Amino acid sequence: MLYLIDGNNIIGGFGSLDPDLHKARKRLIGELATFIAATKQKVRVVFDGAQDPDFPEGARIKSVHVSYAKSGSDADHRIKDIVRRSTSPRDITVVSSDRELVSSVAARGAKIVSSREFRHELHTAREKLRLAEKINLSQKIDVDEWMEFFLEKKKKSLGSKSSTKVK
Repeated sequence: MLYLIDGNNIIGGFGSLDPDLHKARKRLIGELATFIAATKQKVRVVFDGAQDPDFPEGARIKSVHVSYAKSGSDADHRIKDIVRRSTSPRDITVVSSDRELVSSVAARGAKIVSSREFRHELHTAREKLRLAEKINLSQKIDVDEWMEFFLEKKKKSLGSKSSTKVK
């Protein structure tokens, strides 16, 4: 399953469109990387506007595939084109709240998730990873404690065997 993200649509949904576009894109890419880590889904984000040198066209940043609108066009047209050229549009989930875009790609069989719903999925992914990290830390502590316990027990056992041989 590929999640095809209307980048500026999601960024705008975080509150207000950050005047520092670089910072806003970086934040979104970080959120998407967390989503990938939690869900193991493939993600491609398409941004409007000029390319950012830190996130160039075609780059994979933290497993997020980055694309931009073609010159003189917008991200919506690029997303429509990606869905149109796909051999299996039913395996694509388009994330946007742009009505015209959603209508167009849904007619080709793509699944739709609104920006609002996806922001909720991003939150759920963050919480899932936080919980997993807590569990992993807890398990590591338990393993360390048990290893120490059994090593002590083994040392005592070996100590008593050597004292038995001396007698």
